[in-house]
Amino acid sequence: MSVVKLKRYVDDIASNAAALEGQTVPSQELNLFVFTNTSVLMEVFCRIANGRLRTASGSTEGCLAQFQFSSAKVDASLYEDRRRPGLTVR
Repeated sequence: MSVVKLKRYVDDIASNAAALEGQTVPSQELNLFVFTNTSVLMEVFCRIANGRLRTASGSTEGCLAQFQFSSAKVDASLYEDRRRPGLTVR
């Protein structure tokens, strides 16, 4: 992926920011989850990319790793996608 495309990708995620209630989780922590089925993690990132998981307003300054997402919505996505074979440890 070129730098220009990567910048556009991050800008698209940032432009979809919304006020979120409750606890949040930074995107860098998503990579710390342990998966035996990597398609689960890929689905979470796809939901972020297509705007179904929105980043929190005020967390979009700086690097993508610091963007905050609703913990409840991330957990719900993981739960929904965990029904596939594999194991997720958080």
